[in-house]
Amino acid sequence: MNPPARKAARSVLRGVAAVALPLLSWHLFTRVWDFPEPAPFHGPSLYNPYGGADFGPGSFVRANFHAHARSWGGLTAGEGIAARELRKAYADLGYDVAQVSDYMAIRPRGEGAGAWIPTYEHGYGITKTHHLCIGASRVDWTEFPLFQTVHHKQTVIDRLGRSAEAVAVVHPHHWGYSLEDLRLLSGYQLLEVASSLPGDAAPSWDAALSAGHPVFLLADDDSHGLEDGERFGRCATLVGAPASDGAGIVAALGAGRAYGIKVSYEEGETPAARLARLRNLSRPAGFAVDGETIRVALTAPAPEIRFVGQGGRELGRAVEAARAEYRLAAGDSYVRTEIRFPGETRIYLNPVFRHSGTDPVGNRVPRERVWPTRLLRTAAILSGLVTVWLLALAVGGRT
Repeated sequence: MNPPARKAARSVLRGVAAVALPLLSWHLFTRVWDFPEPAPFHGPSLYNPYGGADFGPGSFVRANFHAHARSWGGLTAGEGIAARELRKAYADLGYDVAQVSDYMAIRPRGEGAGAWIPTYEHGYGITKTHHLCIGASRVDWTEFPLFQTVHHKQTVIDRLGRSAEAVAVVHPHHWGYSLEDLRLLSGYQLLEVASSLPGDAAPSWDAALSAGHPVFLLADDDSHGLEDGERFGRCATLVGAPASDGAGIVAALGAGRAYGIKVSYEEGETPAARLARLRNLSRPAGFAVDGETIRVALTAPAPEIRFVGQGGRELGRAVEAARAEYRLAAGDSYVRTEIRFPGETRIYLNPVFRHSGTDPVGNRVPRERVWPTRLLRTAAILSGLVTVWLLALAVGGRT
């Protein structure tokens, strides 16, 4: 290689390094965590998320927290729909509460269905490790865009929890989170069990619950416009709080006083027809825990009521029934209920779980490992200094 070509190649390499090193060094700014060994729920008491709840007409309001309008110049696939138009479309479809959760942006208070709860979807990395921040006071830009270990993910969750009343892990069955991640991570309150994406995140939910993390459900469309009938108006979180009470809605979600619905997609079905099908669906009419026995009542018989426990194992079922019960065995750490209909139509209820403390829904937050964290950050600073040196060489044209 002749000298001019060699000089040009070195300049290119220095330029690439000057871009790559800052990105890599930023990833070293994660905190290092000492994760407790996953352990099932245990203790002499049972937490009932529906204790004292009224299942009468109007007691649970239909909500969607995950929907995208046009933002960031149309780069984030909102299909050109304005936030006000999106909220109105959900109100017309029978939703009492409809939030707009744009990427890395909180919408100002505006007209639409139900209480305004400042919400946004966090995440802009290539791994699509995303979260909903509900009741957020600001957007937190902490992110590790190239790759994320479980330590990066815990660092992000910890940061988001400082400015949001509730943090939800979203679409974990498609991107961003392995089952092992969910056995370790804590500090978030909600998990998007159902969305308009294919399948469900029940195995992800069971991984977290089986490790003793008190995580409750969300069921959301994750819609990116109104034209795609496969992603609009199929999911809802039914929350036991007034539609106008934003603080009450967030508190109910964090206490587990909610259940989720996902209805199957039928080709060519209009939103009005889907709404009618949803209204005719049997749904919970009562939920009680008597001693060690869970009792579920529905408004009409359903094809199948399933009880699911540790490791996602089926514990019992009732077929073509409007009532079902399950008595916890000594080894049952938690029990959640699914109501199944033909196709993908499901109703998910939050789990009853064992506990021994005064704060049964509190997360076991891992402890930071101080010295490994400091070593990583020292390496990040050294990497930054190398970057400055390479930039100086590139600008000065030295060989």
